[in-house]
Amino acid sequence: MRTVYAVTDQRVLVLEHRRWGVVRTESFGADALIKIKRKVFSDGSGNLIFETRVDYDFWSNRINFIRRGFFGLRSVREVEAKIQYNILRRMDTASAT
Repeated sequence: MRTVYAVTDQRVLVLEHRRWGVVRTESFGADALIKIKRKVFSDGSGNLIFETRVDYDFWSNRINFIRRGFFGLRSVREVEAKIQYNILRRMDTASAT
């Protein structure tokens, strides 16, 4: 599976290329990005989590936490700063007018 992450001026996108040419696309707007959780490792890499869902598996009687976001970023703080600059700053200026 191959994953591509994109940051626009309105949202972030996660594109996952799966088997048989299927591409799964997720989009997170400014409302989801206000609650970003950052996990940084000692080398500066890390993950940005935009959403966490709780899923109950009836058959195994287990609760699973499904996290959606950007994973395995080389420079997680740099990507987070770009998201804040491109999207969240735009949201602040839009609400000020």
